[in-house]
Amino acid sequence: MDTSATSVNSDFSDDFYSKIPLGRGVSSLFYLAPGVVSGGGTGEENPSISGSSGLENLYVADGVSINDPAFGGIGVWSRAYGPLGTGINLSFVKEVQIRRGFEPQYGHVSGGVIQLVTKSGSTAFHGTVGTYLNARMMQTDYANADDPQFRVTNLVGRRFE
Repeated sequence: MDTSATSVNSDFSDDFYSKIPLGRGVSSLFYLAPGVVSGGGTGEENPSISGSSGLENLYVADGVSINDPAFGGIGVWSRAYGPLGTGINLSFVKEVQIRRGFEPQYGHVSGGVIQLVTKSGSTAFHGTVGTYLNARMMQTDYANADDPQFRVTNLVGRRFE
């Protein structure tokens, strides 16, 4: 316990989260901390921390803010498709820290501060290989924002085979 800090921190390293079942995205790590719930309309990638909107959080990866400058969410946000993610693969993350009630240097946010630390490289060749199988017979047709049931005029973009 750090008695000099005003924040309540939840730190999770890759040693911990590699041994428990998680979703495939980096945002699944955020929900391990107490007080973190789905942001509702802000998508699963932008959780609500301590009651604030998911778009009021500060997301930092290796000391660099990865918030969308227009909307405030993590990564890139599209008006048509919603949150598009960060491009940070879960296997790249060494540690995640979720802060609630944080220090003044993070004063421009009213939600939480989520800091990601990525793994460092070495001179040896190593990595991970993974796959995700989704058989076509186990799914329905792709729903796309360009489909007629969404009542838009642009009908390109539907996946045909």
